[in-house]
Amino acid sequence: MRAEWIAAVSWLPLILLSSGPSTSAGSPSGEAVPPDPGGVAEAGAPAPAPERGTDVVGLGLTAGFDHTCQLLEGGALRCWGANDRGQVGDGSDSIRVVPVPVGVEGLTFSAVSAGHKRTCGIVIGGPLYCWGMQTARIPGEAMGPPRLAPVVEVDAPTFTSVSVGTQHACGLTAEGVAHCWGRNHAGELGDGTTESRSQPTPVVGDHRFAQIAVGGDHTCGLTDDGTAFCWGSNDFGEVGSAGEAPGPVMQPRQVAGEQTFAEIAAALNRTCGLTSEGAAFCWGSNGHGALGDGTTDPRPTPTAVVGDVRFETLTVGNMHTCGLSEDGTAHCWGFNGFGELGDGTMVSHPEPTPVAGEHLFAYVAAGAYHTCGIPRDGAGPLCWGRDPSGGIAGPNVIRIVLPTPLGAQGVAGGPGVG
Repeated sequence: MRAEWIAAVSWLPLILLSSGPSTSAGSPSGEAVPPDPGGVAEAGAPAPAPERGTDVVGLGLTAGFDHTCQLLEGGALRCWGANDRGQVGDGSDSIRVVPVPVGVEGLTFSAVSAGHKRTCGIVIGGPLYCWGMQTARIPGEAMGPPRLAPVVEVDAPTFTSVSVGTQHACGLTAEGVAHCWGRNHAGELGDGTTESRSQPTPVVGDHRFAQIAVGGDHTCGLTDDGTAFCWGSNDFGEVGSAGEAPGPVMQPRQVAGEQTFAEIAAALNRTCGLTSEGAAFCWGSNGHGALGDGTTDPRPTPTAVVGDVRFETLTVGNMHTCGLSEDGTAHCWGFNGFGELGDGTMVSHPEPTPVAGEHLFAYVAAGAYHTCGIPRDGAGPLCWGRDPSGGIAGPNVIRIVLPTPLGAQGVAGGPGVG
C-alpha cells in the first residue's frame, strides 16, 4: 500500500483519493510537455514503464470539481481544465485544455489538493499557498476576488498535508494536529461549533491524525493505528455513526465497526476507506450505486464494496468512485451520466466496473463528473467524463466515455457524445 501525496482525493473533496498526498519545457504554443523518458528497448520488446515518481509519471494526481493537477518530480505542478475562478493557477482565468505550469516561478510543492474551483498546495519546506475561489462565504465577511495565481495563506500553521473540499479545507501539522477553515454550517470544521472560520482553527480533542479527507459538508481523519473519525453533516450517514440520528456532528466521532483503514477518502456526502489488505468499504449516500455495494441504499456504516478486486488506492468523486489496483488496472462505479466511469457507456454501475482499454495507470483521480489518470508508460494524462479538459457549460457539454488524451478533440479532449 503506497502513501498518497494529498490528504484526500476527491473533488470536494478527492487529492487524492486516498488520504494524504511536479515543469518541463514548453511547446511552441506555450503548453507544458512531459519530457522524453529516455532509454532504448530491445527490438520487438515494449519500452519499460517509468516508475512512479519519475519525471514522466510524476508524484501524484488530484482532481477538483472541474480541474485537475499533476505533481511532477521535484515538486513542479501543472494543472488543466476549467479556470473561471483561477483554479488552474497560471495567472489567468482562461480554460486550459492541456496542462500548464502553475503559478509563481520557482515554487515547488510537496502536497497539493484540488477542490471546488480552488486549489491549495504546500511548498516544499515552506508555507501553504491557495488559489482560485476563496474558501467560503463567511457570515459578515465579503467574499474576496478569485486568486488567479498561488497566494500564501499567511495565518496558516505549517502543514504537511492539505485537503480541499466544497467550501472548507483542512490541513495536518507534522504532529498530526488537524486545523480546518471555511464554512461550518454542519460542524465540518470540527471545532465544536457551527461558526464559519476564515483562518485555520484546531479541531477539538486530542486526536492525532495521519491522514485527513474533506468532503462536501463533512470531514474525516485517520489515526496512525487506522482508526477513522468523522465529523460534520451526517444527513446520509457519511460520518459513519451507526444508530445516530441524522444531523450535525460538531467534533470527531469514531466511525462505527471494527475495520481499520490504511487510507480514507471523502466526497460530497460519502466516505470510503481502504484496508491494508486492499479491501474497500464505503458509507453515506449511495445514489446511482456510488458506494459499490451492488445497491443504491444509503449506508450509515462502512459497507464492503462488492467483488474480489483488491485496490492500492481509492479516489472519490461527486457521485462516482474509482479504485486503482497494484497492477495498474482501474475500476470505477456509481454515476455514469457523463461517462466518468470510462467503460464506453453512460450506464451507471453499482459495482466496480473496469475502465475500458488496456491502460495501466500510475495514478487515477476522480473529479465531480470526470476522471483522469496518468498512464504508467508516461504517455501523458488521459481523461474521461464531463468535459474533463475544460469547461463548456449548459447544453453544449460534451461527454467523453473512454480514456482520451487531453486536447485530442478541441476543448473537450476526445471522442464522446454531445
